[in-house]
Amino acid sequence: MKRKRGKEMGKYKYLVIFIALVTFGLVGCGNTNTSDKGTEATTSRQKVESYAKNQTSVLCDYYKDESGVWHTEGKQYTYRLILTGKSKNAAKKSKFVVLSNDKNITFQDVADSMLSNNSEDRFDENKTIIVEME
Repeated sequence: MKRKRGKEMGKYKYLVIFIALVTFGLVGCGNTNTSDKGTEATTSRQKVESYAKNQTSVLCDYYKDESGVWHTEGKQYTYRLILTGKSKNAAKKSKFVVLSNDKNITFQDVADSMLSNNSEDRFDENKTIIVEME
C-alpha cells in the first residue's frame, strides 16, 4: 500500500510542476504593458544584451546595459544566473535563468520558490526574479 501512495505523490509533484510551468508561461513576469516606451524611455544607457518575451522559454523582456546591470520590470539586478538541476522525481533536468542581487541563489532555491506552500520560500522581486524557464 505504501508503494502505491508514493507513486500517487509522484504524480502530484509532476502535476504541480506542470501547473507552475503553464502559469509562468501564461503570466510571465507580470507586466502586461506592451508599450515600447517602458524602461528604454527611463534610462539613457545603451542595451548591450537583450532577451524578449517572444523568445522560447523567456518569461519577460530583460536586458543588460553598458555598465553590466540587468533590467526587467523597472527593477535592476547585479547578476544573471543560469541554474540547471533536476527536481526530485523529475524525468529530466530543468533550467532557470534568474536576475538577482544575490549571487548565491541555487537551483533548489528557485524550485522551492515556485513549488513551496511556505511564503518565506518565495523570492522578493526586488532581489531576485525568474526570467527564463526550460
